[in-house]
Amino acid sequence: MTETVKIDAPRDLVERLSRRGADVEKIVRDALAREAEQADREELHRLAREASTILQKVPDDAIVEAIRKSRDEH
Repeated sequence: MTETVKIDAPRDLVERLSRRGADVEKIVRDALAREAEQADREELHRLAREASTILQKVPDDAIVEAIRKSRDEH
């Protein structure tokens, strides 16, 4: 599924790229994909920091016990 996106770009910029045979639509799609990937990475880093903060509050012996219990169940 696709979504139509309208942007206002400087005419000279688009013309310069088009004159050189650049696929402006592909450039925009690629830029959107890069931005989405960057946003995903930033969200994952934020979640990892949040999880780390929470896990630091759990005593080591509780983590060890949970791992042992998990191994015993499998």
